[in-house]
Formats: sequence, C-alpha cells, structure tokens
Amino acid sequence: MQTNQDSMMIRDLDRALHNGDRGLSVVYMPTVLLADSSPTGAEALIRWHHCDFGPIAPGKFVPLAEQSGLIGALDTFVRREVFRTAVDGAFVSGRVAVNVSGTELSDPAYADTVLDELANTGLPGERLCVEVTETALLTDPGAASETLTRLRADGVWVALDDFGTGHSTLTYLTTLPCDIIKVDRSFVADLGHDPRAEHVIRAIVGMARGLDMTVVAEGVETTDQRDALMRFGVTEGQGFLFGHPSSVMPTHRATATVRAQGRLRRDSELDPQLLIDLNADLQCATGLDMALTLMLRTLRNLVAFTGASIQLLGGDGIRLAAAYPPPTATARAARIPPGQGVAGAVITSGKMRYLADITVPTAAVPAQQRTDSTSRHTRSYLAVPLYRAGNPVGLLQLDSVEPDAFPPHVALVLATAAASLTDVLERHFVIPE
Repeated sequence: MQTNQDSMMIRDLDRALHNGDRGLSVVYMPTVLLADSSPTGAEALIRWHHCDFGPIAPGKFVPLAEQSGLIGALDTFVRREVFRTAVDGAFVSGRVAVNVSGTELSDPAYADTVLDELANTGLPGERLCVEVTETALLTDPGAASETLTRLRADGVWVALDDFGTGHSTLTYLTTLPCDIIKVDRSFVADLGHDPRAEHVIRAIVGMARGLDMTVVAEGVETTDQRDALMRFGVTEGQGFLFGHPSSVMPTHRATATVRAQGRLRRDSELDPQLLIDLNADLQCATGLDMALTLMLRTLRNLVAFTGASIQLLGGDGIRLAAAYPPPTATARAARIPPGQGVAGAVITSGKMRYLADITVPTAAVPAQQRTDSTSRHTRSYLAVPLYRAGNPVGLLQLDSVEPDAFPPHVALVLATAAASLTDVLERHFVIPE
C-alpha cells in the first residue's frame, strides 16, 4: 500500500525529473579487471538527495518510479547525464553501463533514440553498455530482443544483470544478443560460507565461456572473494574492494577487455518444413498485420532483423500497409511516388532487391523525417515483390542495422511468404485505385 510519504516522494520525483535536478545526480561505480584492478569501465547509478528527507536509497525511490510510470524518465535522466559527461570530455576510457527498464525495452523508438544520442555526442557504440534484468525482459521478451539486437548491431554492449536470481534466466542466454553476464552479489557474499555459491559461479563461468561472454562479479568486498573469483575464471568485478561510487569517472584505460563477437545472427540451416508451416499459417491470416506478425515469428528463428513492412501501390502512391516496429501516424500517412526509390524499383520491375550495406549520413536526413521513421540506422535491406493478377502491386521487406544481415535462405523464406500474401490480399484487402 502506498503511504503519504510515498505519494510525496513520487510527486517530488516527478518535479525533479521534469523541472530541474532537485537533488538528482549520477555517480559511477568502476568495473575492473580482477587481475590488476585496472578499470574496464563504470556503471552509472542514480542518487537522490531530497530537500526534506535527505539522501534516499535507490532501493526506495526506484521501485516508486516503476510503480508510478516514472522509470523511463529516470533512466533517460541517467543516460543524458552520461552523454553530457561525454560532451564535457570526461568520459571513461572503457564502457559505461546504464540500466534499462522494461518500459524502454518495449518502446520501438528506444533503440533509435539511444543511437541518435550516441551519434550526437560523437561516441562509438562500444563505449555504451545497457544492463537489463530478467524482470525488465519479462515485460515483452520479443520486443526486448529486437531492441537489444538493434543496439548491439551498432556496437553497444548488452549485459544481463543480477544473473542467477530469476527462474528463467537460462532461456535468455540462448535468445538474447548478450555480451556480459553479471553474477549477482548474493552469490559473491556467500563465498566461503556456502559451498553451493562456488558451484553456481563455476557453472556460470562455464556457460559464459561456451557462449563467448564476459563474466562480471558484483559486490566484491574482500581480497578472499576476489582471489576465489579469479580461481573460478571470473575476469571482471565491481565492489567496494575496488572503490566506491564517485561523481568522477575512472579514466585509466584497460587493455584486456574483449568484446564477444558473432552473436547477432543465428546461423541455421533452412528446414523445408518451416516453409510449409509458414504457408499454412499465412492461409489463416485475417489481415496484413496478422500476416506480417506470423512471418516475423518464423524469421526470428533464422536471422537478426530489426524492421519489416508490407507496402502496397495505390492510386496515390506506395503506402505502408503493415509494419514492425509499429509505425507512427506520420509513417502510415506517407506516400512514395510510383517508380521512385528502392520500393518503387521493386514494384516497377517485379524483381527482388537486396542492399547489403546502406550508409545514409545523418545530415542528409531531415530531422522530422528521422523522428517519424520506424527504421532509422538501417544498414541491410531485402525486399521481394507482391503480385496480384500477375502484376506487381507491392513489396514485402526486411531491414537490419547489421550490414549483410540476410543470407540466401532468408530471401527464400521472404519470397515464399510473399507468394502466400497474394491470397491474403485477395481475401481481405482492397488496394485503393
């Protein structure tokens, strides 16, 4: 039950976030190599000094932010403070981690917002790490995976926080584009007291090695804990043994941090039964949005796409009929003149088009168009034509922020889906004249 004090804190937190800092600040907890304590980066943490109540622990006000719908604004405050530090020239040499809520992971615009902020500060993606918990992932696992894929394709690190405390964490290791596993502090605290803690940490290290991930231990406070973690194969750590949170980022460069590679694309042979099942699913589709959803469900097992759409040619031009991420009202209302652009070329020629690497300078895209777009930062583009009565009338397309993202078997799946979509068009959709 929410107390009067809780209600007052929520009100004051809302004011602090939207009308000035009012005691909000960001501090940085270093992450170090256990071998020599040299920093590999830092984690950005929120602090609040209330004018009446004094310092309020994050464990108190962060849950209130989650309950009141302020968690997204709180995370944005931290991220912007981190980027402001970058503009001021005091950015850490390694990676800086920011926590991401389930609300943000479910927002189709979140990844592009972060990538835009990185571009505006001139930072490469490798300097940023987003930390997610199982609770955040449970909000919308599918959307979270797509968001993290978009970020990681641009170099951003992805860390799974509080590992080992959730009942389904192992599932996420096989489906998420993840670089770092953070061992929960509860296991570190039990070292030397509960032999099960050692077995759990050794098991985590073994899994991480098999999946080419870095292991970071949280809550390291003694040299005995550090030495034990090193024996188990843990390479990085955080904790009071190495320093307390500070308003100043650590700046010593560590040379031993290695980024895991090769987890963006799920290399997989194409099972012919998959095409049969996809065709059967599409025969049951009652609209284009449903058809696109069914197709993407199949493709998620094969490739790391980040966007998709069905576009149709009408009397007023080529328009968006269905899309993922969900399109804005402006995107829905937009029209491409017949014959123009890549979409126009696909529809006019009736031929598939694959662009393995598209690089569009930010300055060349109007600010409002970037804001309204649902597929900014696209690098790869694959489109196949849609036919009706023997004539090309539209296209089905995938895009990705990863270059050369779509192998030939993905093009085959897309072409199969396009053929089946013809029936959906005939049954449920009238193309405007």
